[in-house]
Amino acid sequence: MVSFQAHGIPDLMRTSVEHICDCLVQAIQKSFSGSCPRTALVTGGGALNRFLMGELRQRLGQTEPRLIIGDCDVDTVQFKEALTFSFLGVRCLLGLTNVSSAVTGAIGDTVSGSIHLPPGHGALLGWLLSSNSAHDAL
Repeated sequence: MVSFQAHGIPDLMRTSVEHICDCLVQAIQKSFSGSCPRTALVTGGGALNRFLMGELRQRLGQTEPRLIIGDCDVDTVQFKEALTFSFLGVRCLLGLTNVSSAVTGAIGDTVSGSIHLPPGHGALLGWLLSSNSAHDAL
């Protein structure tokens, strides 16, 4: 097992940024074919990291085809994040796959997560789990 204790936190953080940027640039380039727009909108927690986004912008500006990252306000980033995790939570409640091996590289798809309801909200959970229309919609 690799020991990270020999490296300082700044080195480890920089290595993480490098790895994230490498993965994102590779995925973005793969997704953008010759006829696609040349602008990507980045959301999620990393979109709020100015250093990470600066490094990603710099790298994408040096690629062919040249890609740019569109600006996104904090409310949009947080709303999209909340919406996405709400959707994943509903899929977890319904026992539907919410972690795809095609995205994660894992061996198989899984249903991951746990839902913690305040006392007295079990009826809501029962209704949701018994609702065919909710299950069919997802």
